[in-house]
Amino acid sequence: MAISARKFEDTFPKGGYGIYFTINPTFGECENASNGYCIFLFADCDGNNQYDSSGPAFSCAVATPEDPYNPYPEKIEEISLETGIKILRFEPMGNVLTITFFPPDPEVTFNADPSSSIDHVSIILTIDGGQEKKVSIYKTGLIDID
Repeated sequence: MAISARKFEDTFPKGGYGIYFTINPTFGECENASNGYCIFLFADCDGNNQYDSSGPAFSCAVATPEDPYNPYPEKIEEISLETGIKILRFEPMGNVLTITFFPPDPEVTFNADPSSSIDHVSIILTIDGGQEKKVSIYKTGLIDID
């Protein structure tokens, strides 16, 4: 969505697009909370490199990072993993991981810190509690699975 400059509600989001992950969410936070995770694709309307689940702004176009009390609900879609796949952890992050992509380079930000020296993050998954897979996302925009 970020690379193709796709519009969200007739505007390109100020901060591009992102993906938000959380492990062990609060009950009711998302449809998959009982499975131990939430994953949302979102439009970073206010450009703060964070996922905002709610807010009083009237549209994505008027949400502003200068006013933390004026976010806009940014969720585009909730993603479900296939049955048997579980998120174990994020490296080097804790239980929450937010990644934003802003074109054209793309500019990739992890957990709302564009100045971070971290060059990549990894999502460790397990399949039926056995084999582990690592999905690594790099600041260059590269995504690697091993």
